[in-house]
Amino acid sequence: METTSRDTQEGVFVFPSGDKYGDALNGPGTFTHSLGSTYEGDFKNNKFHGRGQYRWSNGMTFRGEFMDNRIQGKGEYKDVHGHRWVGIVRGEVGAGLNLKL
Repeated sequence: METTSRDTQEGVFVFPSGDKYGDALNGPGTFTHSLGSTYEGDFKNNKFHGRGQYRWSNGMTFRGEFMDNRIQGKGEYKDVHGHRWVGIVRGEVGAGLNLKL
C-alpha cells in the first residue's frame, strides 16, 4: 500500500494512499515524533481525535479515545512493566483507571 507523507517540524504524518485533505489532517493516519513516540489513529483538524493508540519511546502505550490532542475517555494504558490499567481518563486525570492483573 502506498502512503503519502507530510513533514512537520516535530515529526512526519503518514496517511493511507488516496486520502488527501489539503492543509488539515483529517481521518486515519500515523504520526511519528522525532523523539520516537508514535500515534496511530484518527485525526481531526490537525489533532489526535477519535480512537487511536499512542506509544511513548520508552514502550508505554495508551489505546483508546482522544479529543483535541489529549487522552480523553475510555481506554487502556500499559506501563513499562507491562501492567495494564483500564478505565476512563478525564481532563488529564486517570482516577477512573483500574489496574488489571
